[in-house]
Amino acid sequence: MTAPWSAFPLVLVEWEDSHITGSWEGLDGFRDECLTCRSVGYLVHDGAVSKVIAPHVAAPDGVAQGAGFMTIPAGAVRRIVPLVEGGADAT
Repeated sequence: MTAPWSAFPLVLVEWEDSHITGSWEGLDGFRDECLTCRSVGYLVHDGAVSKVIAPHVAAPDGVAQGAGFMTIPAGAVRRIVPLVEGGADAT
């Protein structure tokens, strides 16, 4: 039996994000680089404006559903790496 979400690739998305400091600082003490983030999920939307991944999927009554959708601006994406379920390190 094929899982209802199997039409969507399982991926790792590496993307750039902004960050803030937690307190007041001198104007000459800021960090000028972005943060590199990594998120994993099923790529349910691969658009020109955004990429959307669903890290949690289920199929109650055979209907595919997702939770925790993350929308990442396409311009922030550095790379998308396909992942293989049941790879060599899977237990």
